[in-house]
Amino acid sequence: MNRLTFAAVLALAAAPVPLPGIYDATVWVGEQTGACIDSPGAVYTGRKMTYQGLSGGHFRYWGLEQGIPPTIVKQVFTVTAGKGTAAPSGTFTYVGPFGDIAGTWTAAITPTDAHSFAMKLTESYNWANGTETCSSQDFGIGLLLTGQ
Repeated sequence: MNRLTFAAVLALAAAPVPLPGIYDATVWVGEQTGACIDSPGAVYTGRKMTYQGLSGGHFRYWGLEQGIPPTIVKQVFTVTAGKGTAAPSGTFTYVGPFGDIAGTWTAAITPTDAHSFAMKLTESYNWANGTETCSSQDFGIGLLLTGQ
């Protein structure tokens, strides 16, 4: 093994990998293309995400949506490609004040350490009984481990 390859292997081995568990999630809504549910610039705090680790087959996200009456937003993200990598993608289901929505997603995971990471998530979906299309909605998500 040459020196460059050995250094690359060491760097990968030393990279932090987020632990599976329950994470506090803060979500920043980024750019969008099309008619998307979330407004760019919005920030959602007090959210939770269960994360199975890089090799997990899905992760779940939920939080309290403000309003009268308040509602619970739930999303399940199923990994269909990129399992075991920092660039998974797949399908999702959403249940919340905008009804039941299904779509696709891609993510880029940037570990900070074993207890925190950042995720750039992009979703695409149809909603309002198929009359509205969100071609691309970007989210930045900061996650801090709170329980396992």
